Amino acid sequence: MRLRTVLICLFFALMITYACVNCYFHTFRNFNAGTLGWAVTDNKKIRLELNDPNNSLKDGDELVSINSIPYQSLRQYWRDYEAQHPPETIYDITIRRDGQLKDFKLSYQKQTFSTLFLNLLIWLFIPAVFIATGITVFFLRTDDKQALLLAILFCMFAALSQATERVD
Repeated sequence: MRLRTVLICLFFALMITYACVNCYFHTFRNFNAGTLGWAVTDNKKIRLELNDPNNSLKDGDELVSINSIPYQSLRQYWRDYEAQHPPETIYDITIRRDGQLKDFKLSYQKQTFSTLFLNLLIWLFIPAVFIATGITVFFLRTDDKQALLLAILFCMFAALSQATERVD
């Protein structure tokens, strides 16, 4: 009984650490970083997330290259383009629209307060609620196996809900 309690407390500690590290990497680390203002889908199509001040990009444009580096995969997008860049950093983008290649000079935009708030909500508060519920269920009924499974399920939901980003 005591060993099970220690192991479950260790599991809870790992889940809390996991949620805090995810929150740091998705919110606080990028607090002063700029954003592209758009995202790319699996089929290389651009999806606008913020208003483009130059009206250069449109939903459905096909991404060809950024800074003269051909776009190949979603992993490359996350690694190179969504990395930390200060606002106002200039980059070159080449897109294909209606079969024609077009080049634009764009800059990283400042993140909005709503984006930061949503990141905090998604990466910190929601997992914290599930983990706290799991801990509460476990400590109210430490000798019940179903309560133990429910507590683990709550913590695993907090972890799995964050593991939704698909990378090639």
